[in-house]
Amino acid sequence: MKRLLTILLSISLLFAVFGGCGNNTDSADGTAAMDFLNNADSEDFYLFIYNSKHVSSLDFDAISAYITDFFADENVRMLDAKNCKTAFAIHDAMKALKSEVSGEILGVQILGYEFEVRAFPSNTKMMFTNENVSPESGIQEYVTDFFYANLNNSEEQLKNYSVFADFDENRGVDYTQEWQVARLLVGEDKYAAYFAKYRDYYEKTGDRVQHLNVFSSPIFPGGLWDCVGLFTEKMNKEYGILNKEDYTLYGVLDGYNPVTFDAAGDFTKDTMHEANSAGISDFFSGVHGSRDTLYRTTFFEPTDDSPRPQDGISGGVRNAMDKDGNIFEIEEWSNEIFSIRDMAYEYMNANYFNYLMHSCHTGQRMDTYCLAAMMLSGKGISIIAATTGTANRGIVEPLDEGNPFTLYLHYYENLYGGESHADSFWLAKQDFVDMSLTVSRDMSGDLNYQCLIHNALALHFFGVLR
Repeated sequence: MKRLLTILLSISLLFAVFGGCGNNTDSADGTAAMDFLNNADSEDFYLFIYNSKHVSSLDFDAISAYITDFFADENVRMLDAKNCKTAFAIHDAMKALKSEVSGEILGVQILGYEFEVRAFPSNTKMMFTNENVSPESGIQEYVTDFFYANLNNSEEQLKNYSVFADFDENRGVDYTQEWQVARLLVGEDKYAAYFAKYRDYYEKTGDRVQHLNVFSSPIFPGGLWDCVGLFTEKMNKEYGILNKEDYTLYGVLDGYNPVTFDAAGDFTKDTMHEANSAGISDFFSGVHGSRDTLYRTTFFEPTDDSPRPQDGISGGVRNAMDKDGNIFEIEEWSNEIFSIRDMAYEYMNANYFNYLMHSCHTGQRMDTYCLAAMMLSGKGISIIAATTGTANRGIVEPLDEGNPFTLYLHYYENLYGGESHADSFWLAKQDFVDMSLTVSRDMSGDLNYQCLIHNALALHFFGVLR
């Protein structure tokens, strides 16, 4: 009877709306709203946040069918953010809802782009232990969903937020990740296509790890400090997280500092397409990124007369530093690997994939024009991407303390331990935040401690909770 009631509610498009910025509002087609309360033995619930102004009746059909299928024994409550002009208003609505029910929030699923369901504004100001680097250096504004993971902060604590401001002003911001947060970057009239894709993918894989394709284009000319291929080999040989047959490595093979691992091929559009064509898989890349493009980077000594990359863009000659602190001149070239103009349609259009991008800005603004959203509009299932620039200490430091790569280490440890992609990221983020706060409170060693917390705020899981 309970199951039948849930299905009838789904067909009728009945969604419940709570909170000061969404009480008793109607959906896009004027239908009233209702909850999915499928577990009479518990009041704990998942919270779905959406904006009824940007969700069609067909979208509601798809969303309700997804909830019915994947949360059959769970409670799901809905919050309509159509009247919430800021993330602070949504946060207050969450607090109001929580005060009305005794159950705990199990997870937050955000549906839509950032202009539809607002994220928290932030900026990249942070303190570096290197006194020669100013906290004011290269400050950028960005948005984050990080603070939807608890209800312990006030608007006063989070307004005009930066990691620097929190520590400098003793705001006492709570960074606890009490539940997981995922945002599905899908627009109006696109939900049915995504959930149909997800169902097919789930039936074939159970959302567990698939073969891992690793693409490395190190961005530091002085060494392979940020080489995700070498990092993957460390996960195999030093940490025992995965086996050699679990992954295939690709990397830049020409120039001043080619990758040193045994690569199956170069890092090119063609090898990306070939890897995607081989079957459903996971992707992991380390490469220069922007909001809408990933770039392959190649370095040359200015006196080297070997051919430069075809269709490459020269960044000119600049100074670089090696691992011993020696300064030398290097010539940098970039090649567009893929962008929003071709990513989802030409090179990654053969099979479903999950993608972890060790790159800057590929989730920037959380809108339809960022690379993460474009991947989800094609064969992408889940994308882990940053909404701004991220700090990069590389893989030469201990990976279990004070290193941004620690997050990736725990993510793959969870994934190869049998967790789903969303759960793996959330569990890894919890550990990473705990580690970051431990190091940041005592400013131990030479760690750029605030960079670690910044990375936790920047990296997002774009997809669905299950």
